[in-house]
Amino acid sequence: MPVPGPGSVTEAELATVEMIAVAMGSVASQPACPGPLLVHHDGAFECHGAGCPGGLAIFHSDDVVEPCGRQAGIRTRHACPRCMAHSDDADLAGPACAGLQIQHDDGTAECTAGGACPGAQAIHMSSRSCRLLGPCPRNCQPAL
Repeated sequence: MPVPGPGSVTEAELATVEMIAVAMGSVASQPACPGPLLVHHDGAFECHGAGCPGGLAIFHSDDVVEPCGRQAGIRTRHACPRCMAHSDDADLAGPACAGLQIQHDDGTAECTAGGACPGAQAIHMSSRSCRLLGPCPRNCQPAL
């Protein structure tokens, strides 16, 4: 499978950006997170704003939503073909985990790999929000 180029946009990435834009329409614009909110080639997204409670929990303006790989010096928490092909990001990627990382609204994360996971900051080949399939079983709340 050919690795997509850094400038190409996938349908998954476009759908994620559109979903973020729709979600931001119902979030109060203040306070706003300075980002960057990185959108990966495979549609996953992660925010690197200091103290950000989550990509959909606080307002992110259009100018802080960036494709991954454009922000040099950020160690991503998710790997996609664009991140791994970008030479600067490949060095930043660190250890990878084959488990599914579940991101909770309270800022915590858990991994299906359990003790085999190298840690929450490791790149996970897949991740999702705790609310993707319905209410969070832990009933977590956004960190204030």
